[in-house]
Amino acid sequence: MNVYSIEHHTVVTLKLIAAAFLASNIVTVTAAWGSKGCIELNDEAIVGTLQSKTMSAEYPTKGSSYFEDGEKIVLTSKEGASSTLNVENSKGTFHQNTGELNLSVKIWANDNYGITFSDNDNFADTYTLTCSESAATIRHDFGGYGYSAIAWQQTSGATAVWLMSNGQLLQSGGLGSVPPNWQIVGQWDFNSDGYDDLLWRDMNSGTLGFWFMNGSQTLSTNTISGVTSNWTIVGIGDFNGDGHPDILWRDSNTGTVAVWLMNGLQIVQTQAIAVVGSNWLIAGIGDFNSDGNSDILWRDSNTGTVAVWFMYGVTAVSGNVAAAPTNWSIVGVGDFNGDGYSDILWRDSTTGSVAIWLMQVEQIMQTVGLGGVPSNWMVAETGDFNGDGYSDILWRDSNAGTVAIWFMNGSNGTSVASSASLGTVGLDWTIQGTNAD
Repeated sequence: MNVYSIEHHTVVTLKLIAAAFLASNIVTVTAAWGSKGCIELNDEAIVGTLQSKTMSAEYPTKGSSYFEDGEKIVLTSKEGASSTLNVENSKGTFHQNTGELNLSVKIWANDNYGITFSDNDNFADTYTLTCSESAATIRHDFGGYGYSAIAWQQTSGATAVWLMSNGQLLQSGGLGSVPPNWQIVGQWDFNSDGYDDLLWRDMNSGTLGFWFMNGSQTLSTNTISGVTSNWTIVGIGDFNGDGHPDILWRDSNTGTVAVWLMNGLQIVQTQAIAVVGSNWLIAGIGDFNSDGNSDILWRDSNTGTVAVWFMYGVTAVSGNVAAAPTNWSIVGVGDFNGDGYSDILWRDSTTGSVAIWLMQVEQIMQTVGLGGVPSNWMVAETGDFNGDGYSDILWRDSNAGTVAIWFMNGSNGTSVASSASLGTVGLDWTIQGTNAD
């Protein structure tokens, strides 16, 4: 059973797997602590609160028994304190063939929660409890502070990072220079030390380079060679849910999509997934079904159709979402309402309008318009820059070089809670947003 140490806040997905179905009066699931626990946070008293949850279940023993409003989830701290949360709008399907129930909760710094889960029907089911990080886990956090950071590269090859704290620039630091043929193609924690790292690609030779980060310092570097230049890195994600980032590739000659399943610098498995027509473009990586595995978002450049590959290691299960006019472009992926499901950020190239599709699996739960933005302002990347559990939107003025953030407030539907300018940077510096969301 995995144990996740969470320094600040995140959303974790608790997966309850039915092991037996026995006649009784109550269902109870309790998470153990220590090496057998599901969530292990700082050994301090509770100071935060449970911020959100989603739950759906239908008992396979009867097929008609649901978790109803008013039933309880009891969260018990390591120190013995507890808080109770009502289950609301929780009806849904519990699949008999898998026996799976997903529960997503947002946990804040210093909260130590075990889980007791109960309902009121006439059957007791024995469960085991496992957990995995959800799509809301903070990305490009080079300092390990629980806030997304910003990576920069200058046309001369100089690189730098901005470390953020609560939506403000905490520290900036130069990382040195690289030849201009080296480009940043990914940002994730490749060595599992709690600090996101930089993945580089030599566009001449195809060699991969890894910079293992600690804040604004590069602790060490390494390389992997032998990939021809017709293969392009089109995404970074944890496609098999093992906690290690994997690398998604596409052959520009044939359209073949392949994945490297990684364990640090070790390539555990390489697998071609499918050949896809050149009109289909990978638009983003996210966890659209909140199962702990990264999924692949596609867009048909001819028709505007959007689809998702739900990933299970090297196996893809396709799901169609909807079509959108081709003047609308996907400009980001993030969890803007904090429900544990990745959402889709859109921009209308004609009017500058910005919108979000709030997603659950392949279903559009809500479309939210955020208004129009002048065309000189470009979405650079998404990330949680103020550490509130909602993805925010980072903007750059392509005329002046000004950098700004929209801090999103998913608890009010989805709206821009506030905005902030981070200053102006010369246009010879570019925010490195490729495969960062």
